[in-house]
Amino acid sequence: MNDGEVYLRKATLSDVNLLFEWVNDKDVRKNAFDTHTITFEEHSSWFNRLLNGRNQAQYILMRGLKPIGQIRLDIDCSDAKIDYSIANDERGYGYGKLIIWLVVKKVREDFPEVNRLIGRIKPSNVASFYCFEKNGFEEKYQQLELNLGTLKASGEMDDIHPKSAGGGVKILYLTNNRNSLDLFDWISERCDAEIYSDRLTSDYLQSIKPDLVISYNYIYLISQECIDMAGENIINMHISFLPWNRGFSPNIWSFIDDTPKGVTIHMLSAGLDEGDILFQEEVFFDAGNETFQTTHTKLNHMIVDLFKMNWPYIISGEYKEIRRKQPSGGSCHTIADLKQLKGEYPFEWSDKVSDFLERYKSKV
Repeated sequence: MNDGEVYLRKATLSDVNLLFEWVNDKDVRKNAFDTHTITFEEHSSWFNRLLNGRNQAQYILMRGLKPIGQIRLDIDCSDAKIDYSIANDERGYGYGKLIIWLVVKKVREDFPEVNRLIGRIKPSNVASFYCFEKNGFEEKYQQLELNLGTLKASGEMDDIHPKSAGGGVKILYLTNNRNSLDLFDWISERCDAEIYSDRLTSDYLQSIKPDLVISYNYIYLISQECIDMAGENIINMHISFLPWNRGFSPNIWSFIDDTPKGVTIHMLSAGLDEGDILFQEEVFFDAGNETFQTTHTKLNHMIVDLFKMNWPYIISGEYKEIRRKQPSGGSCHTIADLKQLKGEYPFEWSDKVSDFLERYKSKV
């Protein structure tokens, strides 16, 4: 066996402590549908039932002799639900895609009665969604499914491998929104990139040592410690014309406050969307022909185009030489502001902007 060989092995009773440690990892608990901390008594009882049962299969992902992740099958007739996680210090190297690919092969070989594989993940866990999607799973009825009857031949999926820990430019891509995945695919074709949807920590940043961190539709505030660790190699993509409409739902507030609209790529700082501007483009909308959803979609398309157009400056680090301070003033809105707005002036994303503004102005 090669030290770097990656494979699945069946779990044994001796794995009880390892799996207990992994199941209570704070990110694993946060992404679980049942987020309570698992006691060892609960875990031990469950694990013994699993090993002695016929409807579950637990595997450990190994790299050589080192365990680096786990994946479980819960089998119900012709369906099998998948639950997986990667060890904290092994995230960032593409093992999520690989472990799913390996278990798909395992099911096809060892469980001929299973016709459908199912993955359930929280909407904010975009990194996991990406791993399932890249293995051919499709979203149906709020879950991800793979019909084994229509699965491509396994030889056509042999390009799924863990990424190297070194070589070339490595990008860490932070997002919690699926509308960011097309850009991640585009970046991945050009350099070593890893997607991440949990809260960024200094330990994780230190473990993968990215050359550049890109935040796009990411819901977490990034700590000053992480910003200091990344230095000038961390940027954010924001669909507003900064300094206007920092924070949440900038396209909505730009109409309510009648402020400039556009997109900005900027250095990330501890202050909310306050970092130096790198690239920026203004846009004008006809409120009578737009909905909140269409403006949001167009702004996201615009910022992706702006990113791609300036890719040579971004990948080379030349963006640091053209940065400029944000103008003074501007505006900022929080998620609490949005909740208050929707409570007082209910609206849908499909509402025409001009219709909402007419209702809004008649009440203020």
